Amino acid sequence: MKNKSISPKPSKKESKPATADPDKTRLEWCLTQRLMLDSNQTDDDADEDLDTDVIEFVAEQLYQEARHRERSKHAKPSFDLIQETCNLGLASSSSHASSLLSETLNDWRSECERRNEITRVEEDDAAEEEGDGDEEEGEQEFLRPGECVICYRIKPLTFHHLIPRKTHKKVVRLGLASKQECHSRGIYCCRMCHNALHGSIEHWDMATEYNTLDKLMTHKALIRYQVWAAKQK
Repeated sequence: MKNKSISPKPSKKESKPATADPDKTRLEWCLTQRLMLDSNQTDDDADEDLDTDVIEFVAEQLYQEARHRERSKHAKPSFDLIQETCNLGLASSSSHASSLLSETLNDWRSECERRNEITRVEEDDAAEEEGDGDEEEGEQEFLRPGECVICYRIKPLTFHHLIPRKTHKKVVRLGLASKQECHSRGIYCCRMCHNALHGSIEHWDMATEYNTLDKLMTHKALIRYQVWAAKQK
């Protein structure tokens, strides 16, 4: 009886209550899409012809290799995994297996980057929605003192958004400014003056009518405040 060189089909292990790794699931999906593309299959065909157990097994090995070799983003699949992929019938030759696994990795990395960017945007939007009337909460103070543009005193500076964060989504939706402009347009002022700005002008008025330093200093309350603040130590 001849010894078979083909690796045994991986058996389905008993399911354990664990949280699925979204990155590994994404890699399995990318491998499935690549196999479908190779064979010109549709989703319906894939359900019948592709062995999901084998795909899951190869994706698991590829995922583990990718994690261990993360320092090199262009690291190629190992020779052993290439051979295993051929033995399991997912590729017709070593070169085919190498190409299949490498393209799967590239697809996976692109998909992860895309999902991470979406997550970052969603987190930014959530942070903006959580920012309540007091925009100063969480504002970062700079350790290096500088001259406040309102009172001209040398103090630790904070960054004041000329378009308040609470209004960003509405401002962008109305086309009044880009999201990048909303985040970057601002002035550096001391904490006392920063508080005075928000105590004198409503957020929407600040975003639409007083969104430059020159416009801010035309506000009557701030004109009076500036005269007083410049005399403080």
